[in-house]
Amino acid sequence: MARDGIKGEHWFPFVLSKLYPIRWMEFTLQPDDSQLLAPRFCWDFYGADSEVYERIQHAIESFQGKVHWYLFQGYGHTCIGASPNRLLFMAPVRIEDKEPAHVRDQQPLAPNPEFVAVAIEDIPLLCKHLEEELRILDAQPKHFKPGIESSTVATPTLENRKQDSDEPGMHTTWLVKDTSAFSVEPRPTSELDRVLNFGLTYDEWRAFEPHEVEQLRQECLRIHSSTSNLIALRGLKKLLRACGEAQKLRLGIYLLTD
Repeated sequence: MARDGIKGEHWFPFVLSKLYPIRWMEFTLQPDDSQLLAPRFCWDFYGADSEVYERIQHAIESFQGKVHWYLFQGYGHTCIGASPNRLLFMAPVRIEDKEPAHVRDQQPLAPNPEFVAVAIEDIPLLCKHLEEELRILDAQPKHFKPGIESSTVATPTLENRKQDSDEPGMHTTWLVKDTSAFSVEPRPTSELDRVLNFGLTYDEWRAFEPHEVEQLRQECLRIHSSTSNLIALRGLKKLLRACGEAQKLRLGIYLLTD
């Protein structure tokens, strides 16, 4: 896409992909149950280092626009969202939270059509500011292609964002170096951290037949004896307890999420 043909929300992937390839993206005009900041652009970099998010945040904080823009962590991805009022803080979103802390505590106003229109007008100015602050004005967008890192193919677009992903799972799956730090603030903890673009579906994950429970219990015992990770140990303890209860009653185990 030629630079002079970019409009509105399409500025976000054009500019951000100059830093790292974008493997997933989504633009939302209105707030929903999980996040009241809107309009917002959410994305997932491929192979990004942890410092790049701090650089983006500092650049956003220095932008003087018509609305207030914030960088925040969503459920397994990063977002830039607009607010009609200034927020005192942006608390990290924890995976187990059903609602982000800053939404519960501050309740930003839900955008009205007039605010959305002003925010859309602000996006090109914000993105051009990011280009200047991050010194990527002359850089070329990098396109994500599974297994291939290339900066010579077409720029990612919001229309084709799903074609590069494999079968999605019921949860977002991260590979992280420091699980303890990630549990406090879901963001990359090393330059190797990344989000997998595939996962277990409900059908693959949720059920253990009665005759499979002992196999699950043995596997949990094996891992329990070889890890010192407190989060993993806590989860394994719960699984072992579930296995014990199921075996007493000769029942299977069926896992559901809220």
